[in-house]
Amino acid sequence: PGLGIDIDEKLAARYPCEDTVEQWTQTRWPDGSPARP
Repeated sequence: PGLGIDIDEKLAARYPCEDTVEQWTQTRWPDGSPARP
């Protein structure tokens, strides 16, 4: 709304976001720098 973007909510519901870290290379500190496990 207000940005000129349409979204199909039924289609989007089929692909929910997952709040996980897939690989250790994606692990970040709060400042954005990479963190090793």
